[in-house]
Amino acid sequence: MPRELALFCDRTQERTAIDRFLSNLHQGNGHNYPSVLSYYGVGGVGKTRLYQKSVIDFRERMEQDMYNLMPPKMAEVDLDSDSVRLDSPIAQILGRVRMALHREGIKTPAFDYLYLAWWNEENPGQSIDLSRSTGSEKIGVFLDVVELASGLASLFGMELPKIGVAPSLHKLYSHMHDWFVHSRVRQRFDGMPENWSQAERIERMPILLASDLLDAIAHQPQTSICLIIDGFERVQSRELLPDAQRALARLVSEVLRCKEIIPLSENKLLRARIGFIILGREKLRWPELYANERVSQNWQQEIDAHAQLLGLTEEDARSFLIDLAAPWEREHGRENVAQLIERHTAQILEAALENSKESNQSFLPYYLDLAVMLIRDNAHDFEPNMLGKSPSDLALRFLRYLKGEHREALQALALALEFDRETFAYLIERGYIRGYLVAHFAGLVGDNWSFATPVGNRPGFHSFHRHMQDSLAASMVMREERERAAEIVEALLERQFERARFRVPADFGLMQESAYSDATNMLFFHHSKRLLETATAVRWMLRFQSLFDSRHAMVLRRRGLEWAVEVSRRDLGDEHPDTLICIGQFALTLWAQGNLPVARVLQENVLKVRQRVLGEDHAQTLTAMNNLALTLAAQGDYAAARVLEEKVLEIRRQVLGEEHPDTLTSMNNLAWTLRAQGDLPAALTLEETVLEINREVLGEEHPDTLTSMNNLALTLYEQGDLSAARALQEKVFEMQRWILGEGHPDMLTSMGNLASTLWAQGDYLAARALAEKALEIRRGVLGEEHPDTLTSMGNLAVILEAQGDLSAARTLEKTVLEIRRGVLGEEHPDTLTSMNNLASTLWKQGDYLAARALQEKELEICLRVRGEEHPKTLITMNNLAQTVREQGDYAAARALQETVLEIRRQVLGEEHPDTLTSMNNLALTLRAQGELATARTLQETVLEMSSRVLGEEHPDTLNSMSSLAFTLFMQGDPLSAHALEKKVLEISRRVLGEEHPDTLISRDILAMLLPEQS
Repeated sequence: MPRELALFCDRTQERTAIDRFLSNLHQGNGHNYPSVLSYYGVGGVGKTRLYQKSVIDFRERMEQDMYNLMPPKMAEVDLDSDSVRLDSPIAQILGRVRMALHREGIKTPAFDYLYLAWWNEENPGQSIDLSRSTGSEKIGVFLDVVELASGLASLFGMELPKIGVAPSLHKLYSHMHDWFVHSRVRQRFDGMPENWSQAERIERMPILLASDLLDAIAHQPQTSICLIIDGFERVQSRELLPDAQRALARLVSEVLRCKEIIPLSENKLLRARIGFIILGREKLRWPELYANERVSQNWQQEIDAHAQLLGLTEEDARSFLIDLAAPWEREHGRENVAQLIERHTAQILEAALENSKESNQSFLPYYLDLAVMLIRDNAHDFEPNMLGKSPSDLALRFLRYLKGEHREALQALALALEFDRETFAYLIERGYIRGYLVAHFAGLVGDNWSFATPVGNRPGFHSFHRHMQDSLAASMVMREERERAAEIVEALLERQFERARFRVPADFGLMQESAYSDATNMLFFHHSKRLLETATAVRWMLRFQSLFDSRHAMVLRRRGLEWAVEVSRRDLGDEHPDTLICIGQFALTLWAQGNLPVARVLQENVLKVRQRVLGEDHAQTLTAMNNLALTLAAQGDYAAARVLEEKVLEIRRQVLGEEHPDTLTSMNNLAWTLRAQGDLPAALTLEETVLEINREVLGEEHPDTLTSMNNLALTLYEQGDLSAARALQEKVFEMQRWILGEGHPDMLTSMGNLASTLWAQGDYLAARALAEKALEIRRGVLGEEHPDTLTSMGNLAVILEAQGDLSAARTLEKTVLEIRRGVLGEEHPDTLTSMNNLASTLWKQGDYLAARALQEKELEICLRVRGEEHPKTLITMNNLAQTVREQGDYAAARALQETVLEIRRQVLGEEHPDTLTSMNNLALTLRAQGELATARTLQETVLEMSSRVLGEEHPDTLNSMSSLAFTLFMQGDPLSAHALEKKVLEISRRVLGEEHPDTLISRDILAMLLPEQS
């Protein structure tokens, strides 16, 4: 039997009202009548079929009108999907509206522009290749940004580079700017969408979408637009909230408040050709909720509130059975079924009668369909008592009297929520559906059934009518059935897990996104129906999170992570191990996004609970302590991080022993913090111990041994022992390339480290070759926008800068900064690093004005986000001081440098390398101001401490020596200056080599100080 749409649609009064509504819009008279037509009623009364048939009839009438040159645009939005909830993101719901408008050929450039800006910041770390074909696979969760960007580009007659999203968007933004300045909404807002906050973008999305609707009429005055929203109950909250319901109301309101006239028309308003049909289970509450909104409407006047859709009257229901259903069965050769329908009409009506006050004793088409199908499927032995006495009886008995294999097939498909032929084949393969072949799929869910309908935004996918979904769930009441159902759900989740897998981040695409979203919806739904226990659902969610690094696909993952934290806290308790794991995972994600303060609070709470519940020595307590230490170190609080790391190391030594992998990890972490604090001898001692143990226990070629070598090399590098660092790094690089392969992340990290050492030794050609190779591999494996790719790009820029190719370095650093701004946001630590690098190159190019602007912006963010004492804030302050000094503003430079020096003395101590660098920088400014004696005193102090702490051959010591020599020269003591610089040259020749850039600079300085003795 065909769907209700084909068989039943005789709601003459309602269809006439919809036809009149659409006709008024088409004639440009919509403003003289209510602009919102709202049909509401309980599920199953035929709201969807009503509007679908009405739209079909209206379109057919328009096609027969030879004078109709501009067909009406009817954009249909179906919210009746399990992926739509009351808390669904506003951008997701408005994105569905945008997709419906585009299907009708209505462009939405303003909304698309804003959506791209929102997505770019919402989606840190996710890389999507614009050259990848998206095909027809749409999941309808969030808009396809590739399609948005490409569509906008074609609208403005431009081509986007086939690399990543962020650089393409920045190219696109420059074209959008002039267009947006002259758009209808520009005068209402300051700034451009890419510069608005996320809260501002969300708030303004419906306004820009309304602007696009009005522009569509302005550009095509003869057209009309009707936006039809079905399943509105999915977003219909009962209180005033900043949610999707409010956003949709704001969209309507923005259209209705427009007073502009259609060009070249007889004083007809733009809004007169735009209308809205909204279908849901309850009456719209907009008059009560939004009466006091800043931009308020007379909703009582604008909403046709007398359109409650009840079930069929008894007369209509009887007509359906006698005049439509029975003849249809007779036409298809089932005379016996037709006779049974006619003979038992009274019993069918009794079983399908809704007795609630809400339905006013009406008959729902859905239940009449079930009764007819139950009779047809049991025609040979049908008895009236099979129908039951109520709609719920009828639904359950319909399933009960189905053949067992048929019922099991429907139950299994219902557990997938939305399913396609591949899902059907998988369930057959696993033995959960028996007695069917894959070819039977169309017959099982196709036109023969009214309770399985296509999913509008997913070609090939189907879902069950809500009542059927509930009936199928209710039919699994026996313990064995529920156990089987839980087993099927976990099998379906396993399938989605395999579909969501990807080898490298660059491989992440629509299939993985779809699989992750489907799995998330299944977890939410089946947990809410108590088919999955909380612990099971949460563990599955954590398993799906394990597919990603902490910075990947956050726009999809955030909802699942927050849900896991919420339900585990509620059902398992704040101190349950799974709850703590969820919170810890969420904190690590926040850490990767640069949201260190919130991550720290969460980690501190986790640590307190683990210490109280598990004790100080438990492995999970130590892991929590270690994670918190990493966050503290990232915030620049090295002292606090060191205390925690020393405690972790001490306990692990006692409990696990010196050679346990976790103990060695703790040693490495502590060594890193010691190195950051400038305590290089202590860091070196720890790293040598780790390397020695790993060599003995694991062997020379084990990955952990190679990592230990790399860490030791970094400390040797910091100590200025470049030759020893290079020897270790070359060994590690060759072994990793042989053992792990050229594309392995560890090998690429080693390649970058070796390139940095080669750069420090002045071997720029070799360093550049390595850096270019690392960048090439990372682009191919990780994608253009992955953080590691951007790191490689930044490393190459530093080497280009050292080679003197400042223009190429500037281009590369600008690209990195643009991508990081777009992907990570303005305040992310990596973005700030890119600002610093680009400013450095600008400074070397002599573009002090541009460098200063960038440094001042960076400093403002650092002070606000990191605080004045953070190491990176002090570096930024110091760099700005150097730029200001080059501009001749010595007083401002001195004030900044004195601030930096004072803070570093307090935080790091007098002899820390960074403190000594600050002393030297201040001395240079004092010397420029003519205070030679004070400068000399400072420089002598720096040289004495640096020689003692770092050694005479350390690059920082040589730099201090050279700076003091020049001050001596300016004081009129060229002989002492010459002797000191000569010592610098001798050490540089011995340590760095004759051709090292620092050696060559020293030789030039020596010739300048005392030419006749050189």
